[in-house]
Amino acid sequence: MITQPTNNQHQVSEIRKTCPACRQSDQVIPIIYGYPGKALMIKADLGIVKLGGCCYEKGQPQWHCKRDSKAF
Repeated sequence: MITQPTNNQHQVSEIRKTCPACRQSDQVIPIIYGYPGKALMIKADLGIVKLGGCCYEKGQPQWHCKRDSKAF
């Protein structure tokens, strides 16, 4: 999932993907690309999203498993 900011707000999908390593979805969070604002930084600090960097290139991972520290 790639989330584009709209009016300085980031939207996070409620759809969870399954980690290919542990086959679980309870610890999978979206990776958000782009310059984060204050609200997104708070979500990252809380472990709701993972920040992927300011630039996105085709093929970069969209999900992160907190259990396995695996991006996919």
